[in-house]
Amino acid sequence: MQKIGRIKRTGGHTNSVLSVLPIDANGRRCHHRGVSKLPEIAQTLPYVLHRNSNDVYRSLLRMIIGGDVKPGARLPSERSLCERFGITRGVIREAIRRLEQSHVIESVQGSGHRVLDWQDTAGIDLLPDLLTASDMHDPGLVVAVMEMRSALGPDAARLCATVSPRESGVRLRRVIIDMMNAPDAHAKLAAQRAFWSTVIRGSGNIAYRLAYNSLTRFVEGAGPLLLAGLTSEIEYADGYKAVAAAIARGDAISAEHVAKSLLARGMVGVRGRLASSGASVDR
Repeated sequence: MQKIGRIKRTGGHTNSVLSVLPIDANGRRCHHRGVSKLPEIAQTLPYVLHRNSNDVYRSLLRMIIGGDVKPGARLPSERSLCERFGITRGVIREAIRRLEQSHVIESVQGSGHRVLDWQDTAGIDLLPDLLTASDMHDPGLVVAVMEMRSALGPDAARLCATVSPRESGVRLRRVIIDMMNAPDAHAKLAAQRAFWSTVIRGSGNIAYRLAYNSLTRFVEGAGPLLLAGLTSEIEYADGYKAVAAAIARGDAISAEHVAKSLLARGMVGVRGRLASSGASVDR
């Protein structure tokens, strides 16, 4: 991202405020109505050019997730954010709208927007954005996602064996063939995703499907460390065969049990990778 302008200090030596004089692409100072004193929260924002609403959204979310802005605090005004980020009000509004939709902030009549305690108000759809906001690499977040995955998968396998054993069994056998014939790690990973997607769909639980979508986006965005930790699970073909066989014969108890064992391999692998990288994975 580009710097947006020259820093100007206003006021006395003991009570001065930093503000920005915007400059255009040629380095000329843009028209500015005057230097306004920004709210305290706004002063913690970086003096950089944000190219679009995604940039602004991620910067604000990073502040909120990181605790720089506490629950109950008022978000800076749109004008203050425009000055700080060097971007148009329409882009700022789009970023704020996304924060509202994620239930990270709320609109307060006549008072702008208030920051919420996101852990009490946000939904699972925030998971992929948390990955970006934490610059990855919060090991506690990774472990939490793996724990949810380990809990969701076995129960979905149980439901799948109960709700649609024949149809799902046929589909899973086809996916396993693709997995066995996969020419490289990327193809194996795609087949592994297809396997669990089939199980989740077969469970008939729409909430599980939506949760799985968020978990998948998180894993895809988590980078090589997390994917490397899943290697022992992805390459354990006998485990996938056991899950598919239990579902096909309608054995819900066995399907749950073997799915739990299979996913445990991924959990152990990811914890091991985190530990070897020096990250603390203890609760």
